[in-house]
Amino acid sequence: MEPNSQIRSDFKAVLAEHHTLFEFLNTYKGVPVICRAALKKVTDQGVVFQVRMPEAAALEKAKTTQILSDGLLEPIEARAVSFDPETGTVVLGKFAYSGSKILNRKEMRVEPAERMEVKVECDQKSCVGVLRDISMRGIGVQIAPKDGSQFSQNKAIDLTLQLAGSEIKMPGRVRNLNQSGDQLRLAVEFTGPSPEKSLVARYILNRRSEIFYELREIYAPLELSK
Repeated sequence: MEPNSQIRSDFKAVLAEHHTLFEFLNTYKGVPVICRAALKKVTDQGVVFQVRMPEAAALEKAKTTQILSDGLLEPIEARAVSFDPETGTVVLGKFAYSGSKILNRKEMRVEPAERMEVKVECDQKSCVGVLRDISMRGIGVQIAPKDGSQFSQNKAIDLTLQLAGSEIKMPGRVRNLNQSGDQLRLAVEFTGPSPEKSLVARYILNRRSEIFYELREIYAPLELSK
């Protein structure tokens, strides 16, 4: 039996045993958002859940989610077939086992609210890129492909950027490079102890609060219309 059919069959089985409590894991602008969900029924159109707002607004934006249980089922990836935020009803389909994908969502990695430049230095050369996301372990930087010839996997680099109103400098190492169209993305891991890490932590926590506020604002008009 192919995975989509097998997973639907599994949901029917756990529903018959009155196991209805699940969690959906999504990321919104890099922040992991957990939404509690109750399994209601399994239909030909998909599997129906009742979800809680405003956390479920992250699902509405992403259109896909990771379904987590208490270990009864493996983590499952699914796509929203339909979503009614007023009633908190979502129908999911196109199921697949998450496998290693779920591991990539354990670390909080936030996206900046506005354009932020990052100076990248390597072998006495430098270029300026754009910050795409940041975590306590590293950052994603987008640069022009013409500047990419000086970088390679495991290359030691130095980073300079503005965070929380202060200029910080961090040593790093290129973990991988990924080109898409006319842009090259550097995945950079911070290396060595640094007093600047406290500023990184402060920025991430503040940005997370802003992102959660954005989710509440998305849901606010629906609350007022009730």
